[in-house]
Amino acid sequence: MPPPESNHGGIIVTKAELEQHRELWRARVANFRASGLSGAAWCAARRRNRKSRN
Repeated sequence: MPPPESNHGGIIVTKAELEQHRELWRARVANFRASGLSGAAWCAARRRNRKSRN
């Protein structure tokens, strides 16, 4: 039997994929809160870090 699927924002994902995505965002929010930065500063720092990896 195939896994149950959900339609979130027009994208069909399995429950496992949805939970994985939620966990990614839980980690991102936790990192943001732990940073002590403003939202704008945290996003800017993330953009700089991603650019330096490429």
